[in-house]
Amino acid sequence: MSSAGAARVLGTVLAVGLSVVGGTGCADGVSCRSYAAPALRVHILDATGTPVCDAKVVVHDGGFTETLRAIPRDASTPCVYFGPIERRGTYRIEATARGATANATKVKVTADPCHVITREVTLTLTG
Repeated sequence: MSSAGAARVLGTVLAVGLSVVGGTGCADGVSCRSYAAPALRVHILDATGTPVCDAKVVVHDGGFTETLRAIPRDASTPCVYFGPIERRGTYRIEATARGATANATKVKVTADPCHVITREVTLTLTG
């Protein structure tokens, strides 16, 4: 996917997230920023430390499962897998690419009164 295509996908995801999350106000008179935060930002590296942008990254929380997509930030910045949008939980993350795997368990995502607090995770593929 081109950077322009990825930017369109990200823009669509965030716009949909905003329509679900709502405007600038939250409960109890708290003023919130108008954006939709991902629960996770996952970086996948190969055994040499090189970013991998073609991995399959799946997150699980109880009966919830979502496959994350890699979105390049720009030509000079490695890709990042992100999601689920505005969903707290305790996640298990599984990444696979080129016959190698990586896992993380018990990645807890909490929230403030407005948004989830995004957790940054880096996984290194082995095998």
